[in-house]
Amino acid sequence: MFFTKPPSACLATSAISCVAFLLSAFVAFAGATNAPAGGAVNQMPLSVVDGGEATSLSDLVCEYFQTSDEANRARLASLIESSAKGDLLAVARAVRDVQLWPALPHASGVLDVSSPLTNEATFALELPDGYDPAQRYPVIVCFAGRPFAPSVAIDQAKQTFRGIEGDYVLLAPDDTVSPAFHMPPETSGRFVAAMRQARRIVHMDTDRVFAFGEGKGADSAWMAAIAHPDLFAGLIALDGYPKVPYPEQLYPLLIENLRSTPVFMSWRRPPESVVPGGMNRTGRISRTEAHCRVIAELADRLALPFTAHRVSVTDDGDGLSALILRDAAAILHHKRDSSPHPQHKWFRYPGQGSMGWVRHTGFRIPPWQAEQLSIVASPTVDYNEFVTGVIKSKLAHLSARIDGQTITIDTRRCDGVDVFLEEGAVDFDKPVTIICNGRRRCEKLLEPSIATLLAAAYDNWEFQRLWSVRVSLSIRADMKTKRADRPATK
Repeated sequence: MFFTKPPSACLATSAISCVAFLLSAFVAFAGATNAPAGGAVNQMPLSVVDGGEATSLSDLVCEYFQTSDEANRARLASLIESSAKGDLLAVARAVRDVQLWPALPHASGVLDVSSPLTNEATFALELPDGYDPAQRYPVIVCFAGRPFAPSVAIDQAKQTFRGIEGDYVLLAPDDTVSPAFHMPPETSGRFVAAMRQARRIVHMDTDRVFAFGEGKGADSAWMAAIAHPDLFAGLIALDGYPKVPYPEQLYPLLIENLRSTPVFMSWRRPPESVVPGGMNRTGRISRTEAHCRVIAELADRLALPFTAHRVSVTDDGDGLSALILRDAAAILHHKRDSSPHPQHKWFRYPGQGSMGWVRHTGFRIPPWQAEQLSIVASPTVDYNEFVTGVIKSKLAHLSARIDGQTITIDTRRCDGVDVFLEEGAVDFDKPVTIICNGRRRCEKLLEPSIATLLAAAYDNWEFQRLWSVRVSLSIRADMKTKRADRPATK
């Protein structure tokens, strides 16, 4: 079954129109941004005054997220603020409780998440029994890996998690949006855009979205979690590893992106086939074991929240199943950390530059695009240190932390950053200092804004983590000023 887009027309107030809309929602539902962003949902757009009665705050909030017109959203934001009498917490409650998701007519099929950013992208979808669009559901994003179809990843997840209690939505992206270390820069934001489109159709618990893969699918799941750790509450990778060049030098940089993301990883012991010369340890199983051992040792050294197992299983996989039921279940009950904890991230492409509450807003120079990198070190230098330095020079970097009222940010290759703060991140009754790259960029009172909260929720289609303050810093402008201050040279 292929799920298409729901009608974007407003529901009429008549009973006939309501019935017609509901019938059409059972025939087709959608996802993507071929329809205007803000898209079609199963709520009736409401005017400010209907039949002489003022529209409620919840209805205004619902209408805000239904409209794709930016000017209309600005008008509605003003009306929402008036209706709430400036009470930001009341608006936040209304946003968290908003109901925008359509009833889906089938429990499984293909979800259309196409948009100008994702092109004609799709997800394979499987819903839990009794799916209720009024409820939030945890999601397992299942990666298949080339050349396998997304439905294969869904089947793998169903087999792997068959004994784990709970209602989970299973989503499997096609390979046009699955992240990889080597990809055209213009496609680096496709996975994030596709997930946003999927969130518009499926009512997700965004604090419980997990990456899963087995074999080559685990390779893709690793890369998705490393590139977009802010999207995931955990990673479960079976018999796979991140495929990157120079792994001994890159792993220490990239793996630490997952410092706040629990990881369950397992790999099989290579078959002990007796061949002339000894044990046959060639092929993918042996490569996977070698890479996973390096990652497990690195995670242990860095005190990362990883659970790693080298397993010996029978042909029917009973040993692996028992292991997953014990340890993977712990991952699936984890929630994404909602606090703005200290973070740092190495990334290659512009579409990977988000850490949730801190995001880059542009690259200073074009991203590294070469598919292969050959580094030749002089025999007089430390090889590992030299290669690491070359790789660092080609990657972008963000790090951020909050200490009381001070926010410290360090960047590499970034033109600017946006800082998003929610209630409780700092004391908004006191001045906040933001230091970026060693320079004081901001020192003032930051005022939470209802308009900012609404815009951030709409842009991300995120209704659990609500940012009411946004501070934009231009690093390029500061660099130009610094250069202008330098004395002229002859």
